[in-house]
Amino acid sequence: MSKRKPRKKKIVSRKSFNWKQTGIIAFSNGNDPGRISDFYSQAEGLFDIENLTILIVGENRNKNDFESGHPIVLESNFTEGVSKLVADSNFGKFLLLDIDRATSLNSLNTGIRNIGRCLSQHALCLPVFTGEKSSGQSFALIAEKEPLQYLLDHLSGAESAMDEANSLVRGLNSKALIYLDQITGEKTKGGANPVQRFKSFLNWHVTVPLRERKLSPEKKYSFLGEASIYRFAFFITAVASLFLMTVLSQNAAVSGDEYRYLDQASRVYDYYTTLGADKSAVTQRGIDPQHYNAQSFDNVLYAVQKWLGMPPDSFGFRHFWNAVVGWLAMLFAALIALRIGGYRMAWIAFLLLLLSPRFLGHSYNNHRDIPMAASVCFAVYFMIPYLRSLPKINWKYFLWVVVGIAWAYSLRLGGGVLVMGYLLAFTGIAYLVQLKNLGKMFTELPRAATMLGTSLLACAGGFALGVLTWPFALESPIANSLEVLSASAELGVSLRQVFEGEQIWSNAMPWYYTGKYMLITIPAFILAAFGLSFFVLRKVVNKGNLLPYLMVLASVVLPLYYALFQVNTHYGGWRHFLFVYPFIAIIASLGIEGVFRHFKGKKAINFLWPAMIVLMLHPMSFIVKNQPMEYTYFNEIIGGTKNAHGCYETDYSLNSLKEASEWLIENVLEGHQGDTLIIATNDRRASKYYLRNHTKQARVKYTRYYDKSSVDWDYATFYCALMSPHQIREGYWPPVETVHEVLVDGVPLGAVVRRVSKDDYRGFQALEQGNIESAVNYFTSYLEKNPYSEEVWGALAQIQIQAGQAEEALFAAEKSLELMPTFTQGLQIRTSILLNIGQTEEALHSADALISSAEQHFIGYFYKALALQQLNRHSEAIEEAEYAIRLNPGFRGSYQVMAESFEALGDREMANRVMQLMQQNTN
Repeated sequence: MSKRKPRKKKIVSRKSFNWKQTGIIAFSNGNDPGRISDFYSQAEGLFDIENLTILIVGENRNKNDFESGHPIVLESNFTEGVSKLVADSNFGKFLLLDIDRATSLNSLNTGIRNIGRCLSQHALCLPVFTGEKSSGQSFALIAEKEPLQYLLDHLSGAESAMDEANSLVRGLNSKALIYLDQITGEKTKGGANPVQRFKSFLNWHVTVPLRERKLSPEKKYSFLGEASIYRFAFFITAVASLFLMTVLSQNAAVSGDEYRYLDQASRVYDYYTTLGADKSAVTQRGIDPQHYNAQSFDNVLYAVQKWLGMPPDSFGFRHFWNAVVGWLAMLFAALIALRIGGYRMAWIAFLLLLLSPRFLGHSYNNHRDIPMAASVCFAVYFMIPYLRSLPKINWKYFLWVVVGIAWAYSLRLGGGVLVMGYLLAFTGIAYLVQLKNLGKMFTELPRAATMLGTSLLACAGGFALGVLTWPFALESPIANSLEVLSASAELGVSLRQVFEGEQIWSNAMPWYYTGKYMLITIPAFILAAFGLSFFVLRKVVNKGNLLPYLMVLASVVLPLYYALFQVNTHYGGWRHFLFVYPFIAIIASLGIEGVFRHFKGKKAINFLWPAMIVLMLHPMSFIVKNQPMEYTYFNEIIGGTKNAHGCYETDYSLNSLKEASEWLIENVLEGHQGDTLIIATNDRRASKYYLRNHTKQARVKYTRYYDKSSVDWDYATFYCALMSPHQIREGYWPPVETVHEVLVDGVPLGAVVRRVSKDDYRGFQALEQGNIESAVNYFTSYLEKNPYSEEVWGALAQIQIQAGQAEEALFAAEKSLELMPTFTQGLQIRTSILLNIGQTEEALHSADALISSAEQHFIGYFYKALALQQLNRHSEAIEEAEYAIRLNPGFRGSYQVMAESFEALGDREMANRVMQLMQQNTN
């Protein structure tokens, strides 16, 4: 024996692992005694032979059939035999070798050598690997005594023993991620077929947990950590939620952006089918740069619908797949949580996302931000094992990371840049975590260079793959990508949004807009759990899961920092940052998991689940009562959607139009036999879709809500976005002619309106034809029936001021402003009258209100300059007049005010220059 020790040291380093502490059980069916003898001969050079026992599994065997001076155990059942050997020994670890399946002694040698390396690095080793590349069957299993005994408890018999072991070991991989190539250095080809893998999957997630429900093996085996019933709960929740979400998605409305995406998808389809000859997909149309967005999700859906012969506006089909992608975002977020804290934490993370009304609601019909969230979760999930393998490249995970980057890039350039940025940042984090000693940061630069280079290669691969799905990028990948990045910094479109009770232009929002919206729309319990996570962090996070935790934390901090301090334009709540929310939910689930671990073994743990249910009642009840309008949810902090209405945007995706249209169909159109009714709406295409089966009874006409009096219509359907917050809070919305309200949390987000009189429309028609007297009569008649129309009061004020009736005009203008303080026409008339009657201070304040209402319109700045000039504040008047000229260089009045102010300051030269400019620009 002593002569063979040097050879054994070459195979297995005793410094890294001592085989004397490991029991060796080699098992065989005994059909080939010569093979067993050969194995004994080889084993003498591999192990301390005293640790080796041969287990012969089969009926009617005789020890005398096998020539050996070492222990041989005969058993008819594999499980019983191994159980006895394990129970009767004092070893802490065991190596099980399937002699019959070892294809060669060289393969065995390689496996044993690398097993020693694994055991020196991992407290728990449960790999299964193969010597037969075609079969995928196991010939060796190594485990500590406790996990091995746990496996034996579940193995039913000789024939299925190794298949069941495979199932259990694969399930336990979250505890010890050790794969074939890490042990043997060889790649396995073949493996279990899909049916076997599915059975194995069901065994791990359903059969075993149900079997263990009363046994509670987690109390007996400390390495398990948690009850397997959480694994079952996670599986059932995932399956049930997929069914639930896809069914509920069929109730969803057409969102405000879907037709825009459809139009671009049609152009993209033409681009590819004409091999790039049709350039409409890469050309801007109007002010909306749709060609800047890759939108692969919509493009794929459109192509599939085209191939299946479905109409492009098959929104049920589109919403079904939107829900599937939303579910995938939840699933991959939960799987990331699984990598950090186990199945209970994964289940909690899934539940938090499923019960988050905003995320759930957007999953029905948000074709841009939900796929983006799914792609980010997908990419981060595969980045974890990829980064753990570095600097050695695990090509399987490397390729999945490339796919994740490409997926994000194919949706939106910013998405691809984000995920690539994540990868590079996480690579740096992984490098620091691997070092363990930060003092080596600059001494391990070759490793850093390898890791960085590999991740840059993944970024390049993802970019190249993503380009293929985006026509604009295909035209010129680098130049056009840079163009989009540059354009994204300053959006050309600014929208008026309600925030903190005021209408504010989207490019003038306060820096905390996104943070404030998250604070008041994420369920309060989830926010609390998120904060709590930092106090119970050490209960869950350790050296083994530090990397994925830091990655999740960075996935929250980095984009929110960008949203708060780098983005200048905000609108639509925080839907553009929906990709951040799954990681917020993961950290919140960590907080809850930490509490469970803190109270482990204490009676208080029995109250945690009931407490969670109570604390989540608010969002859960909102989901049940207000489906499919979940995305309008506001939390308990602000008092729910009821208190937020009129202070923040609610139905910004115009989903309430669906219910309004359905009520109109059921209560008006289905029984209508007369002339075709004109249905006005503030979104024509969605309303036309809802009324597509009633074209004989109804004709849809678009109007802005505050222009509705100048349009001919009989009924109208309106959603509340862009409404004056004052009108909402004071009850002027919905209008008095409303016959049906779309209620969410008790407040109206949409309305069906029946016109009480067309005298307002007739008045505007008369005004357009120059018949002032008729217009006044019509307007007066209408106001007797409905005195709450700011439009009509404003029109009447305009007529009166032109007729020189200043007092009457001021009265009418004030009435319009009582109804809507930001009504631009009323503010303009009031300011003009106040200037004319010498109430200059009041006119100055009125001009400020006019500028606030219409900051891109020159007239407010002109009136303010005029008021300042009358107050002898000439320097300020010059500044306001100059701004008015920039907005409208062709208006003479602004030049005149500026020139007169320079004259008053004694600067005749500048006054003359201004007049010269006026002549140049206004002639």
